[in-house]
Amino acid sequence: MEKREIIERVAAGLRKMNIKPDYLLYFDEKIDFAWDEETICGIPVLHSTNSINSGYDGDDYFFHPIFKTETKSMEVYYFQRGFKEMI
Repeated sequence: MEKREIIERVAAGLRKMNIKPDYLLYFDEKIDFAWDEETICGIPVLHSTNSINSGYDGDDYFFHPIFKTETKSMEVYYFQRGFKEMI
């Protein structure tokens, strides 16, 4: 996967959300590329060496929205939906 496609998929996910996340958690195991920048689409990126995060539909997602306050599961769902629709 190329950098441009990653950015487009994250941007599509962010557009679906009603509330922007404070961070995006990046899961870097079992991925054939590395996101080594501090931000993506203006959102700070945190890195995790844990395995990939399974989403609402059972697919794996290597970016996951993180909020400083309470968990906003519907926003995570919207992000994953937008991210996947770019496939």
